[in-house]
Amino acid sequence: MLANLSLRTKILMLCGTSLLVLLITALTFFGFLTSHTHSYKAMSIDALNASRYISQAAMSYQLQLNELASLTHTYSASAESAERFAAEEKKVQHYLSELARMKLDSSIEDELTELRAEHKELGEQFRNNAHGASSRVDEIARDGSQHISNLLDSIIENADKQIEITDQQVTRTWISGSLFLIAFTLLNFLACLWWLTSQLMVPLSRVTKALVQLSQGNFSERITGKRGDELGDLAGASNSLSDFLSETFANLSKNTSELDLSSDELNVIASQMTQGVHEQGLRTDQVATAMEEMTAAAQEVAGHTVRAAQAADDAERATQEGEQAMIALVNSIINTRDEISRTTEVILQLEDDSGRISEVLAVIHSIAEQTNLLALNAAIEAARAGESGRGFAVVADEVRNLAQRTAQSTAEINVIISAVQRGAESAVKAIESGKQSSIKGVEQVQHAGKILNGVTDSVQTIRDMNMQIATAAEEQTLVAEDISRNLTDLVSIAANNQENVSRTEHASNNLRTVSRSLAQIIQHQHR
Repeated sequence: MLANLSLRTKILMLCGTSLLVLLITALTFFGFLTSHTHSYKAMSIDALNASRYISQAAMSYQLQLNELASLTHTYSASAESAERFAAEEKKVQHYLSELARMKLDSSIEDELTELRAEHKELGEQFRNNAHGASSRVDEIARDGSQHISNLLDSIIENADKQIEITDQQVTRTWISGSLFLIAFTLLNFLACLWWLTSQLMVPLSRVTKALVQLSQGNFSERITGKRGDELGDLAGASNSLSDFLSETFANLSKNTSELDLSSDELNVIASQMTQGVHEQGLRTDQVATAMEEMTAAAQEVAGHTVRAAQAADDAERATQEGEQAMIALVNSIINTRDEISRTTEVILQLEDDSGRISEVLAVIHSIAEQTNLLALNAAIEAARAGESGRGFAVVADEVRNLAQRTAQSTAEINVIISAVQRGAESAVKAIESGKQSSIKGVEQVQHAGKILNGVTDSVQTIRDMNMQIATAAEEQTLVAEDISRNLTDLVSIAANNQENVSRTEHASNNLRTVSRSLAQIIQHQHR
């Protein structure tokens, strides 16, 4: 149960127990001293009271002797004198009775008994008015005074003896108590020392030894034993520290190797970075030169763009003039198309009229054939009539000839009308084809107009784009100048980076030195 208590509790219990025992011993010692002090005080008070009683008794006794002396001279006692003598006698007896009640030495008690007897006899002498007894009174007075003096001396001597005895007892008690207190304190100190050695110093020595072993790199040292106090916690913490340091040094050894590799790799990277920064400076100079050339090219592009914008303006004006000419051409073609349409209508009307003429010619041809038949019939009838019908035959021949010429003329007119109709049809077809061609021409011209409009829009777009390109070229020139300035700053930064890379390389070398130092420490810990 005590093993599970904390070290603070154990120390408090040890100190409390030691203090309690020391307190009990000191109280006992002081109790003895107090007892002797009380005895000394009581004895002093008794001696003082005895001395006071004897002194007061001596004074009253002396007053009685004075009354006796006056009685000797006057040979009679007055009532007042007798009263004073009785009062003083009573006081003396009271004081002597008080002395008798005190614890006195036997010799003092004998003296006191004789004094009381003589004092009583003295009273009787006073009351008997014994004349001539002055010699006896004087003897009693001398004896009483002698007894009082002896009694006082005895009391003082006895008090001195008692004081000396008490002083010796106090001295012995003091010496013995001091020796006992010193011995007990020494024993208590030895017990505390033993307890501290066994319960504190030995475990602390083990922990110290284990910590020394830890400081020397020996992590196999373990602290055995189970305790529930702070030393047990310290031992457990020491074991945990040993495990932690063992694992830490193992990880440190591994990390040191990795650190060494990383340091080498960092050194290589720093060298590569140095070379890269140098190349970056060269490339930056080249880029700066290229940027200056690009700035000049951008300015030239801006000039060309301005001239292209002017050419686009000229093209736009020419396109607008072409568009106006196309509009006039379209209007002319439309008018021609309208005229062709009207001509087509006239030719169609002519074709219709030719058709009607053909119909009339057909009627005339039919009439001519019938006339020819009638003339033929008339000629036949005239021939039958002979001479009388000869005139009629001539008329019939003329009619027949006229009918034949009419038929021939009608046939020729019919041929002409057929040719006219065929020409009209061809003209209609040609006009229709021309109309279609004019319509297509109008459409193509309109399409060309739309294309010209598109060209105009494109030229406008090109002009706008040229303006934007000019603006962008100017901005590009400004940006190129900014980039040139930034490249100049970049060259400075590259120089700083090269310096930082040098510092990094130096830090890498320092890191390698630290890694090697750690490796040496780890090797030292494992020895």
